[in-house]
Amino acid sequence: LADGTLSEMDGSGVEIHTRGTLHSGQLLSSQETANPNPRQVWFRRMCQEHGISPWTAAVRFAVCEPTVHRVGVTAANSEELGRILEAGQAAFDPVPFLGGPPQGDSAD
Repeated sequence: LADGTLSEMDGSGVEIHTRGTLHSGQLLSSQETANPNPRQVWFRRMCQEHGISPWTAAVRFAVCEPTVHRVGVTAANSEELGRILEAGQAAFDPVPFLGGPPQGDSAD
């Protein structure tokens, strides 16, 4: 996103679709591990600080990207599908931390 590749492709008429919008559940997993993924820790912390559910943030991220034409999601069960649909109903305001952590920022 940051290097402008998607904007260039969009400007050339390429229709861009997302896949794995929920990052195969890795960003959303509530399962705690001994060595959590720093990206997951950062993502959850930012969601909490901004009062946004991880599900809503993940869907909004893809939906609010102006170069994306279709957003693909999958659900493992009816509970996940409900969360995805709820996230899709949320206002489509950009996620405040859309750009991700600054270079060198740690999840600590």
